[in-house]
Amino acid sequence: MASDTADDIDAYIRTVKELCSRCGSTRNIQSISDCEPTLFVELYESILGERLPDAIRNPSTRRDHAHNAQAVVDSLALDVLRVDLSHIHGDAVADGEAKTVYNLIEIFAGLVEYIMEQLEQRGSAEVSPGSDRESTYVSLPET
Repeated sequence: MASDTADDIDAYIRTVKELCSRCGSTRNIQSISDCEPTLFVELYESILGERLPDAIRNPSTRRDHAHNAQAVVDSLALDVLRVDLSHIHGDAVADGEAKTVYNLIEIFAGLVEYIMEQLEQRGSAEVSPGSDRESTYVSLPET
């Protein structure tokens, strides 16, 4: 994005690297172009501890990747966060559109922050179904 400074871009890259580290991913993220839909499927499944519904397990085409990105967005919007995420489109994620990728990074960072706060408040290693967010969660590795 033309309006983003090098510092802003670096901050997003650091955030993605931290998310990957917390989730046990060995991905080598060096730029926003490394934030492909498969990364977001991996983050979703690791953070929430469940398989992404409707994900294409071996995506091979741009259409498959766009489908998976949209599945991530739809599930976050409808099942996890219960907020309108209609401004984030799977096609834009698959195309590597920076603003859309940044939005998704911010959502995952916020979700991890929320979960970690809940764990600290409850002094527990698990937030179970039926909690105030009704999401399932398997503990994140501590960093």
